[in-house]
Amino acid sequence: MPPSWVQRNPQPRTIIEAAQLAIQVTDIGEVRHFMPHSQIPLIVHQTWSHRQIDTWPDDLRQSVEKWLQFVVEDEMAYFLWEDEGMVEFIDHFEPQAHDYYSSLPLMVEKTDYFRITVATCVGGIPPAQWITSQDVRPWTDLETRSVYNSMKPVRALFGIEADCLPTDHTCWRMGYPYSIQLTQWSFASARDHPLLHQYIENLAHQLQKIANHHGGLQTSAARTELQALDPLTLTGPEAVTRAAQEWLNTSAGLRWNALTGLHDGGKAKLVDDVLILPITSFR
Repeated sequence: MPPSWVQRNPQPRTIIEAAQLAIQVTDIGEVRHFMPHSQIPLIVHQTWSHRQIDTWPDDLRQSVEKWLQFVVEDEMAYFLWEDEGMVEFIDHFEPQAHDYYSSLPLMVEKTDYFRITVATCVGGIPPAQWITSQDVRPWTDLETRSVYNSMKPVRALFGIEADCLPTDHTCWRMGYPYSIQLTQWSFASARDHPLLHQYIENLAHQLQKIANHHGGLQTSAARTELQALDPLTLTGPEAVTRAAQEWLNTSAGLRWNALTGLHDGGKAKLVDDVLILPITSFR
């Protein structure tokens, strides 16, 4: 935690207490606690299975060291969530979701779900780049001529991982179900964003449907069905894209394929309070 965050507060003894402190500090609303042009708190969440640093890959160790340097030099908090810590977080902040979380058969699915949940409850997870003034400029849907000129601060940020023409089936040949598909591995959000709640509700509905059909999520039949599902669809980029598509259609009437960067040089697009970065932002 940044030294200034704990000067007037008791030193957190656990990562759960640290998360509660981060919520308390950022709820005050001071600009220095947020990414530029946004209400997204400067809180980095990283996940790894354990803290045995001597066994970590070099790139992970270097990444953690870099983030910790930012914590010391800037007003940014950093959390490293182990597998056990993720369970503790779910049980503390979203206890009603424990069965859903524990039923997911793959660790990558649990991690996907956790990252959405921690962003919903605490906020943060900055992406690969900061938000600039150019990113939040008005833009026009080149097909419908609808102009998007939101004056709201950014409260959620996602990046495109697939940007294909919707008419030539390129996305299917590349393995993407959506011609415009978002990535779930790098995103940022303020607390309680409706788009994240949409993701959680979609997943809960799907899991509850399986539970109802098989008499619970821990039955052999339910586990078999869950294991047969594609994690990309259940919790990964397809699930994030579906939630974003549904929410932005509801909140702003967005035509989803208007987000393409193929015809405007790859511009970022602000829709309501959600900023969508082009695929080139992650190269």
